[in-house]
Amino acid sequence: MSPPPTLHVSQHPAVLHKLAILRDERVEPKKFREIVRELSWLLGYEALADVRVRPITVRTPLEETEGAEPALTALDRSRRVVAVVSGDKHRNRIAPRRSRSGGYWLIGTSSLVDYPQQGRAFRLRETEGGVVLETWVFDHAPSVLGDVSRRLAFLDHQGGRPRGLAGLPRDRNARLYHR
Repeated sequence: MSPPPTLHVSQHPAVLHKLAILRDERVEPKKFREIVRELSWLLGYEALADVRVRPITVRTPLEETEGAEPALTALDRSRRVVAVVSGDKHRNRIAPRRSRSGGYWLIGTSSLVDYPQQGRAFRLRETEGGVVLETWVFDHAPSVLGDVSRRLAFLDHQGGRPRGLAGLPRDRNARLYHR
């Protein structure tokens, strides 16, 4: 089955090299996570190769930073983008972003450092009409150390649980379709 015209399959040598490492059954979990992080950067560079951005200053809960809307506007022009993942607000949230090229998903995810201390996993699969991005949130395994860590994270300076950062159930586990 050939990929849909909106699906870009990278043939970049660095991406193929990282994928080969991930497929090796001998790779240790720590190394696996490092390679996934490196691979996400490489794929991001490739997806953004033909866009131009203009920096603006935006206000975050902690400080001012540059990026946001100009970067999203640039992504709006690419049919290759399925989702944009951010963690700067430490909030689980999923929302569609419509664009002339079809749109994509905005996925905000919590932090492993402060409350609610959840990780997020992704799986991208082909469908008849495009692709589906499956995402789910996971917690630490229960342990004395994990329980202490969660209690301390609840006291974080950003407000944690009282601000509802864990999001709604639909913001945690979802199948997000993209054509």
